[in-house]
Amino acid sequence: MIQTLSGGWKIRPARELVQNASFARIEKDEIPKNLSKWRKSENAYNIGVSVDPIKTFSHNYGRVKLRYAKAKPLEGGEENGVLIKTGSAPRKHMQFVFGLPETHDRSDISIPNELIEEYKNQITEGQKKILGAEGVLLNSQSVFYLLEENQLVFFGHAMMFRLPYRSSTRSFIPSQLRSSENLKNIETTDFTDAIFGYARDQKREENQTRCGRVFLTDSICVNFEQERPISPKILASPKSTTFQHYLVQPEEIKADPKKLKHYASEPVCKTVLRGHKLYWHKRDIMLPQIREADIGKINKSKSQYTKIKPLKPGSLFNFSIHFENLSKVELGALLWVLDLAQDEKYRLSLGMGKPLGLGAIKITHKLYLNQRKQRYKTLFTDEQWFTGYPAEPDSSKPYIKAFDAHIRQEIGATESSLKNVRRIKMLLAMLSWTEAPPADQTRYLEIERDASQPHIGTPKKGKVNEYADRPVLPTPLQVIGWEDCNNKNDNPNSGDSGKGNSPKPTSPKPDKGNHASSKPRKSSSARTEKTSMAAALERPKLPKQR
Repeated sequence: MIQTLSGGWKIRPARELVQNASFARIEKDEIPKNLSKWRKSENAYNIGVSVDPIKTFSHNYGRVKLRYAKAKPLEGGEENGVLIKTGSAPRKHMQFVFGLPETHDRSDISIPNELIEEYKNQITEGQKKILGAEGVLLNSQSVFYLLEENQLVFFGHAMMFRLPYRSSTRSFIPSQLRSSENLKNIETTDFTDAIFGYARDQKREENQTRCGRVFLTDSICVNFEQERPISPKILASPKSTTFQHYLVQPEEIKADPKKLKHYASEPVCKTVLRGHKLYWHKRDIMLPQIREADIGKINKSKSQYTKIKPLKPGSLFNFSIHFENLSKVELGALLWVLDLAQDEKYRLSLGMGKPLGLGAIKITHKLYLNQRKQRYKTLFTDEQWFTGYPAEPDSSKPYIKAFDAHIRQEIGATESSLKNVRRIKMLLAMLSWTEAPPADQTRYLEIERDASQPHIGTPKKGKVNEYADRPVLPTPLQVIGWEDCNNKNDNPNSGDSGKGNSPKPTSPKPDKGNHASSKPRKSSSARTEKTSMAAALERPKLPKQR
């Protein structure tokens, strides 16, 4: 790797060690000790080697055939190569030796900025331990790289480096749901932006900021009581490589791992992102289920753990929401959410630890609308200032009804209520409190699941890697039992929004596959021409749980 004067990067190819081979393999137990480091590299060393021509070698008891050049160290010989240590792996017994870099720049390979950004985004903690914080982005750092038709595809510190997908996750969002990529264009303003306002991250000529019209006071706890400090279990960042969870898998593939859609699939035409990520409530969760009990794990990975003082269940806060100049429909949007938040059947989520069951909240409210005309006509009432607020709360129903009707009209829904639209039914399922599925049905999959416990996948030596077969997530309606994938009337592609309530399943069971409707929908029931969103309504059968 060579950094250019402009701050960019390029790759200088290595000289051949032997005909048609600019790198060779060397047995780890033959590597001399006390080798000097190659320039400033953390994983490269100067070495002298003799290299045999490329030939075929048998590995894994003859089951694998590999062609490569093999190197042997030269005692006291000239240092003609660079030893690369790419890290450890089970049964790994060889490392690599590169030829020295070319002395001229005629064959240098420029690295586009987008590939540099792709590389930065995929650097792992393990790679940082081997190479440093910037990975291979260091002058004179040795790298493997791949060319196709003389074009650089990607690069990395190991031979089996990760290849970036040609499409980003953003490209799997249908264009009509994305903000304009031309910053000069005036973007569509949704309800959230219109009500709460925004300040754009990037500078633009127009539409840079919008003033909010809703204001929240501080929330004051009236019965403050905390648990003792604990270290909760690790909540790692989302892993986009688990594409079977994040991308829609069409019904016709029947969750076959070999046919799953992934980030190399054609965006929108073949698959789209599944939707918004939410976490199931865990109504009966207890503190021991949240706390990391293994002190050894905490001491081993201190940087990944944190300490928190959870509030005890039943903690009560008071706050006010003030608003101004909201239309009837905009006020209805705010009240529609608050109406759910005070319904005993649902809970919203707030704060950290949501995957563990923390932060489930209920919000009760009363609506008081200021009577502006009367306020400015009257100064006092009953020897007090006249504020314009009524003594009794106003009704929320007219505003919620206006919002409900407006949204159904805009999306072309034929249901009598927004809550009956299938996508909203999925939201309500995820917010469910009284009908929330048992915690063991909504837990995270595990790489080393105890095979004596309920699990998904095939056990090996008492453990199960539940990710191995890439099981596909069922819909929220199937998980909670409001929809039965065996029932044709409840099929995700049927014309109606979840007819019937099937019994809540105790564990996922296999079926014969859903029966996809041949006609797509504009909304949950309105028929229309084929659109890019039709794929988002398709779901495979449930994974088998043993």
